[in-house]
Amino acid sequence: MYVDLIIFILLVIFIIAYFRDFMYVVYLVVSMDMLYRLLHFIANNVDVEELTVLIYKYIPSSVPNLISKYVGDNIFSTIFLWVVFGLYCIFLGHTIRRMVRKKV
Repeated sequence: MYVDLIIFILLVIFIIAYFRDFMYVVYLVVSMDMLYRLLHFIANNVDVEELTVLIYKYIPSSVPNLISKYVGDNIFSTIFLWVVFGLYCIFLGHTIRRMVRKKV
């Protein structure tokens, strides 16, 4: 039941322990969110019923959906969602900064 949450937490712990850099955690969270959204896009647009059922049953639609699914609608959910929003902003700023550096 908690397999998706356990995998996500284990990946974050592994990234923190192995790389010891905060930007890798940011990349992981954004990459997992993109993967979840891409898989749900495939489920919505490919007419394979078994694949659609499998994706909807076992894969959350996004990282905020994963948080809301297990934390619920309370103050902790709001805090976690703002943390994820902050990670997205850090990712966007880092990406734009790298693109500007490459251009100049």
